[in-house]
Amino acid sequence: MNQEKYTQYLEHKEKILILNNSISDRNIEIQKTTNIINENKSLIADIKAKLAIEDRAVENPSRLRPPALSAEQYLAHKGNAERFESELPELNESLDYLNRSLSILQFDLSSAQRELDHIKDHLAVYLVRQSIDELVAVASEPIKKLVNAIIAVERKSKGFNLGEKEAFKVATYSLICEQLLPPIFSGKNELPDLHEANQYITAIIEATE
Repeated sequence: MNQEKYTQYLEHKEKILILNNSISDRNIEIQKTTNIINENKSLIADIKAKLAIEDRAVENPSRLRPPALSAEQYLAHKGNAERFESELPELNESLDYLNRSLSILQFDLSSAQRELDHIKDHLAVYLVRQSIDELVAVASEPIKKLVNAIIAVERKSKGFNLGEKEAFKVATYSLICEQLLPPIFSGKNELPDLHEANQYITAIIEATE
């Protein structure tokens, strides 16, 4: 394994973990601040509705609907509403800051993920070369035997012009894969898809010490 790229891979995995945790914490802060803002707005609306009822009761006196609040209570409710309203600008400013910082964290996460994918591509190229070297080292002769046997069975010549030679090569490569790969992939007559291949390669990379 390319040690430099592997070290970079681990560093970016750690960076992504930290960013995900920061994003999770920031979302919690945003939800908490949003809840406080909504609660303040609800309290303000309730208090103002109650004060409006009191104002009507004072403006239109009725023995059936006398004011429910004393002057002290009325002023206390009014003071609470003003206090809650005075807190809103700072809370909204805090919410704006949290949302902006969340956007920055999400951008950093996307950049880190792209870089991780780029590093993983380099490691996958290394694994291709390593796998070829390993395969040639242990199975060079059996592969030669397989290739020559397939060509002999098919009874087809390379041809003479470039087009015929290329067609011969493509057809032969296809036959080699058709004969060789199903036993390797547990008898399946199809190759792994991209998602499955990525999972497999990632497992190999992360199992490296």
